[in-house]
Amino acid sequence: KALYEDHFGTLWFSEPFDLAKLDKSGFKKYRMDPRYKSENYVKSYSFIEDKKNELIFASLSGYLLHYDRINDRIKPVSFREEGSFTIEALEHIDGRILLATTDGVFLVSFSPDYSSAELSRISDIKNVTAVQDYRNLLLIGTREDGAFYFNPADKTISKIKDIPYTLI
Repeated sequence: KALYEDHFGTLWFSEPFDLAKLDKSGFKKYRMDPRYKSENYVKSYSFIEDKKNELIFASLSGYLLHYDRINDRIKPVSFREEGSFTIEALEHIDGRILLATTDGVFLVSFSPDYSSAELSRISDIKNVTAVQDYRNLLLIGTREDGAFYFNPADKTISKIKDIPYTLI
């Protein structure tokens, strides 16, 4: 489960099947389509806002969703790769949103109405669980292969060897 406070002060909760929010008008649960369901009880959705304060959800099962504040609805964001990998995390890098997935790291570009998105692969490293901006480099953490530096300037990837695996 996850908790996120958006730019407007609304608290968002993720559950294995649904999303919920708590704002000044009270608590509301959003019943989600079964395809977004997580088999992992502990982790189901990730949250992030873009530079326009638009709220984006990523389901662990590989789908992106957008919160339509005007109609108080959560809508799917279609993209070619949807449902084909697990989305482990969302991260901001230079005002842009990255997906950390089991199939690599992707930069997301949304259509103006957030109904669709294009993904651009940044890295082929598999089983990525975390990405973090660090001194003009991208740190990439994986489930099984340790951590890596990615240099966006020259697109080089190097394994971080000076951190003991037992430390992470």
